[in-house]
Amino acid sequence: MSKPISCYVNTENNRTADVVLTEKGYAVVCFEGTEVVKTIDVSEHSINYAEDTAENWVEKWGAYA
Repeated sequence: MSKPISCYVNTENNRTADVVLTEKGYAVVCFEGTEVVKTIDVSEHSINYAEDTAENWVEKWGAYA
């Protein structure tokens, strides 16, 4: 079971990312269109780190380009 925290959207890149809270901690669920591409476990990090990861995914920055 996971609890949604926030959602990031970039329609130009056709990417979205959901930050969720799981039993282990935070995770980022990454989508291209409506398809889940990956789930990034950031459970050892803060909410700020999780939200930065989500933003990087939707903007195609860094490792997610």
